[in-house]
Amino acid sequence: MSTRTLTSIKFLQRIRQKDYRNLVWRLAQDVWATPDCEHFTDVLIKNPFHTSHADNRPHITLRMKTPAQLASQSGQTVHVYYNEATQQYDAFRLYSERKDDAKDEPVEE
Repeated sequence: MSTRTLTSIKFLQRIRQKDYRNLVWRLAQDVWATPDCEHFTDVLIKNPFHTSHADNRPHITLRMKTPAQLASQSGQTVHVYYNEATQQYDAFRLYSERKDDAKDEPVEE
């Protein structure tokens, strides 16, 4: 497995609580290290506090991209599930590739 640098994971939202920020960072790294996701080179932590209408299980949302996906302005969404009591990684769901959308990036204030 290749070595990853800290600049390869980007937070798209500010997380003020240090312990939760560290948890989200660790969960993103845990998923990125799996065989299904280790080929991605760009990881965006899109939403660290999320339950979507399509997936009511609490999760964090990542957007992962390969170099080809970066060039074509597309990527794959990943929902990362974890045990809230133990704060340990549980599972993830990797969605199909889709084009980037304006809502994938936060609006600058």
